[in-house]
Amino acid sequence: MTSNDQLLSQYIKSEAVDSNKSTDDSFINLKVRDYNVTFYKVKRTKPLNKLMQVHCDRNGLDIRVTFFLFDGIRIKNDYTPDYLEMENDDDIDVMASQMGC
Repeated sequence: MTSNDQLLSQYIKSEAVDSNKSTDDSFINLKVRDYNVTFYKVKRTKPLNKLMQVHCDRNGLDIRVTFFLFDGIRIKNDYTPDYLEMENDDDIDVMASQMGC
């Protein structure tokens, strides 16, 4: 085997490893902050409504009066991490809506 063949085979192997790595990128870790910090692992392409519902259920919050913010943007039920361009370990803030007099 010539040195060019060896280099080519190494290149092909590294490409195969890189393509497998992309399946690991389908999930993202997010921090949800209210009075404490909770970590969630979610799929990048799945809507965030399940994360919001689970967080409210675990912490005894009413989802009808709770809203979630990412970089100042209110997260709607159909928004996905990809749509919001979220990265690993990004923060989501939890707020309770209040009615004033």
